[in-house]
Amino acid sequence: MSENWQERLQSGLALAAKGLYHAALEAWGAPRVWSCPDPVLRAQVCHATAKVYTFLGRYEQAAMTLLAALADPLPPDLEAKCLVALAVAYRYTDPDKAHRLLTTVLDRFRGQLSPSLRGVLYNNLGDVQWLSGFYQEGYRSIQRSLHAFRQAELHHLLPEVFNNLGVFALELGRYTEAQRYFMQAMRSGGRRSLYTLVELSRLFLLTDRPVRSAACARRALAMIWSAGLHSVQFEISRLCRLLALLCRLGGDPVTGLHLLEKAHLMFGQLGAWREWRLTQTELDQWPHAPGVHGTGFVQPWLPHTDIHQFLRLLDALQAQQTLCPQFTVWLDTRVWYARLLAEKLGYSGESLDTMVLAARFADYGLTALEAGIVENPVRSAAAWQQYRQHPSLSAELLTALHVSPEVVAIVADHHEHWDGSGFPAGKRGLDIHPLAAVLAVTDYYTQQVVTAERPHSAVLADLQAHAGEAFSPTVVNHFTRLFAEAAK
Repeated sequence: MSENWQERLQSGLALAAKGLYHAALEAWGAPRVWSCPDPVLRAQVCHATAKVYTFLGRYEQAAMTLLAALADPLPPDLEAKCLVALAVAYRYTDPDKAHRLLTTVLDRFRGQLSPSLRGVLYNNLGDVQWLSGFYQEGYRSIQRSLHAFRQAELHHLLPEVFNNLGVFALELGRYTEAQRYFMQAMRSGGRRSLYTLVELSRLFLLTDRPVRSAACARRALAMIWSAGLHSVQFEISRLCRLLALLCRLGGDPVTGLHLLEKAHLMFGQLGAWREWRLTQTELDQWPHAPGVHGTGFVQPWLPHTDIHQFLRLLDALQAQQTLCPQFTVWLDTRVWYARLLAEKLGYSGESLDTMVLAARFADYGLTALEAGIVENPVRSAAAWQQYRQHPSLSAELLTALHVSPEVVAIVADHHEHWDGSGFPAGKRGLDIHPLAAVLAVTDYYTQQVVTAERPHSAVLADLQAHAGEAFSPTVVNHFTRLFAEAAK
C-alpha cells in the first residue's frame, strides 16, 4: 500500500510540475489521502496537495490539509516543510498568522533547514513583511532568500527573488538599486515578468522618466490577459493603478480616475487591503494632484487607444464574472489549460496570444441573456435556442470592442462539434477554426473539473469517448498525451 502511495506521490509531482494540477490532485487521492497508512508518506502527499491547492487559490483547503498532516509526529525536516507551506496558505487569508508561523519555524528549526526550504521561508517572510510595511526587515529577508536559493542552485527561482528585492529597494527609495534588480529579473525570465514590468514602469514614473514608464506599461498591457490562474485579478488591479497615474500625467485625468476607481474596487474584492488603502489615498488626493494636462506625452509609447481597449476588455471581463460565483476561477483555469494545449500543438507567439484572448472572452455573449437561461439553458426549447446563440453574440460584442477578427472567429466556433451537431452554425470537421477546436476541449474539461468537481480521469474519458463526435480527434489525442507524458 505504501509503495502504491509512493508511486502516486511521484506521479502527481510530475503532473504538477507541468501545470496539470487537477490530474495531480487525483493522483494524490485528494481528498482521500487519509487512506494512506504511513503518516510520513501521508504528510508528504498532503504537503504536495496543499501546494497545488494554494496555487489554485483554494487557501482554506490547503490549510486544512496541512493541519491534519501536522497532527501526527513527523521528522523535523518534514514538519518544517509543512509549517512553511501552512504559512504560505495563511499569507492570503491571515498575513499576521503567517508571519508568526514563519518566525516560529525559524526559531525552532534554524539549524536544521535545508538551503531550499530556508530560501522559501525567507522569501515568504519578506512577502508578509511587505504587506505590513516592514520594508527594511523584508529587504533583509529577501537577501537571505537569494543567498539560500543560490546555495541550493535553484536558479529558476531567482527571477522572483530579484523582483522582490527590486520592490523593497523601490519602497526604500533606492532607485538605482531597484532598477538593477528589476533588470536582473527581466533577464532571468520566469513567470513574474509581468509583475516586474509593472514595478519597473512605476520606478520610471517615480524618477521622472515617463517615456520609459509608458513603454513598460505598454509591454505589460500586451501580456496582461495571459496572467496565470488566480494571480490575474491582482495583476490587472495593479496595472489599472499604474495606468491611472500615467493618464493623469499625460493629460487625461478623467480616464485616469476611471482606472483608479476600478483598481480600488478590485483590490477590495481581492482583500488586498494594503493596495486598497494606497489607492484610497490616491483617490482622495486625485482632485489636487499635479498633472501635465493636454500634453498627451504617452503617445506613441502608450497610445490612448491601447488604454481604452484595455478598459473595454476589462468591462467585458467583469461582466462575465457576474454570471456565477465560480466564474472567475473557472475562466482563469480555462485560459491556463487552453494555453498548455495550444503550446502542445505547436502554437506560439501571436497565435498563442490569440488563443488566450479567445479563451478569456468566449462567453461574453452570455451576459446578454437572461440569468435564468444561463443558469439552466435546457429548461425549455426556447431557452435552449437562445443559449445556442451565445457564441454569435460573443463574436458580435467582441467585434464592437475592436478585437481582432482571428479572436472573433475562434469565439464564434468554440461550441461547434466535429460531426456537425454543435452550434450556432452547425460547422463540422476542418471547417471549424483549429484554435476553436482547442478551446472546445479545454472548455469542456475545465467546466467539468472546476464547476462540476468531477475527477480528472472521468472527464478525460468523456473527451476520448466523444472524439470524432463533439471534439477533434487530433486535439483530444494531444490533450491526452499531455497527461500521459507528464506522468511518465
